[in-house]
Amino acid sequence: MKIGINELYQIKQMREIIDTSLTVIELDELATSYPFKGWSDTKILCYCYKDTGEGLSIYPYIDTNIIEKIETDNEKIKQLNEQLSNTQEAVDFLIMGGI
Repeated sequence: MKIGINELYQIKQMREIIDTSLTVIELDELATSYPFKGWSDTKILCYCYKDTGEGLSIYPYIDTNIIEKIETDNEKIKQLNEQLSNTQEAVDFLIMGGI
């Protein structure tokens, strides 16, 4: 996966980096050293990524309480979308003459 970081080391883009002002870093998602295992894209985009020469420094640049709120809200939205999809399938079934 590619990440694009700005001059403050903030991760601003992922995968397809279209902002040419960003420094592009290629990360191997299968490597044991991959630092974002199990992280959502939203969470990754709230962090800084800095190679210090002696190792990686990964730290949030957005308050972690806000990150948790965003992730909780995203999960709620996902659940609501699933419920809406299930409801739409039931309505479609009824419209088609189902009992």
